[in-house]
Amino acid sequence: MATQKFTTTPHVRPFSTATIEVGEPIAIEQPDGLKRVIPINGGTVTGDGWHGVVLPGGADHQTIRVPEAMDLHAISMMQVEDGPIIRVENHAIRAGDPDVIERLNRGEEVDPELIYFRGAARLSTGPDNEFSWINSRLFLATGERHPRSVTVNLFVVE
Repeated sequence: MATQKFTTTPHVRPFSTATIEVGEPIAIEQPDGLKRVIPINGGTVTGDGWHGVVLPGGADHQTIRVPEAMDLHAISMMQVEDGPIIRVENHAIRAGDPDVIERLNRGEEVDPELIYFRGAARLSTGPDNEFSWINSRLFLATGERHPRSVTVNLFVVE
């Protein structure tokens, strides 16, 4: 890796796009808002010159604090084909007009342009593989929620 100067304005470059299959939400009312856990059932992921799968077993923990916004904390694993497993931990915000969010929460298809869905992610993998550089980088995320899936785009911050 070439020597970089880190005092300039950061830039981002695409890292991956994942289509994540999700299960039915499990919800419980709490004093600080409605909590939901959305199971991650699997999926696919594609990067620049590589592809793989999203492994089942992860989950997205959500807190709905106000009708128009929720905090998301998702942890998942993806495996590069013929390569390492990568752990993804994403903290995000999903927000929009209350009626649009309500439709989304009911499982209806909503135009992704109407939803603010942004996050900051940390990725990690083993120390001795072609993806080990991700252990020392921050990633930004954009997302789109669909009735049975979520599309997450990750961008490495340079």
